[in-house]
Amino acid sequence: MRNKKQEIVTKKGSEISLSPEVDALLADLRQMIDEARSAVAVTVNISLTVLYWRVGTRINTEILKGTRAEYGKQILATLSQTLSWSHFRELLSLDRSLQREFYAEMCRVEGWSVRVLRKKLMECSMSVRHCPKNRMS
Repeated sequence: MRNKKQEIVTKKGSEISLSPEVDALLADLRQMIDEARSAVAVTVNISLTVLYWRVGTRINTEILKGTRAEYGKQILATLSQTLSWSHFRELLSLDRSLQREFYAEMCRVEGWSVRVLRKKLMECSMSVRHCPKNRMS
């Protein structure tokens, strides 16, 4: 059986022949890079979520002194007009009110569907399990 060789053209215009083994290696490397990129995206998303959470907590503690700002009433009215019952069912399953408020606001601002909300909640819950516990405090 003869080895088939694949020819590719480089940026400089020269051709390089690749054996099937090298082609398989390149496919594996591409997959590793894609998986690493996905993991980085999840990590960045978690880090941003934690950052926004901590900023909100500081503002609530130091500026609002634990009281709800007036804009909270407006947000609630807007959310009830914007989000579906399915959104609220997903949000009510969250234990912490700040977490519910964060995801509700993200649904409103980003226009997340219920499917996107479920995916984000799943990504967060899966990633938090692998994070040190002190990152969410």
